[in-house]
Amino acid sequence: MNAVIYARYSSDNQREESIEAVVHAELERYILQTRNVLIQNKEFLEKTAEALAEKKTFLYSDIQSIKNSVTITKCVA
Repeated sequence: MNAVIYARYSSDNQREESIEAVVHAELERYILQTRNVLIQNKEFLEKTAEALAEKKTFLYSDIQSIKNSVTITKCVA
């Protein structure tokens, strides 16, 4: 997931703290969104971690096999 935050002063009267508040709010939103994606794809992540623990070499075909056995959820903001 990539994120870009564009924060700017809208007037000379705007304080630096308000820009920081906007950036903080956006970061919180992205953190929550990332957390939700991880929770929604917990089964895939757990199966991948188990397979990695069993094997020293993990091939693309191994990942595809796990991916095809679970439902991957995409979160769009």
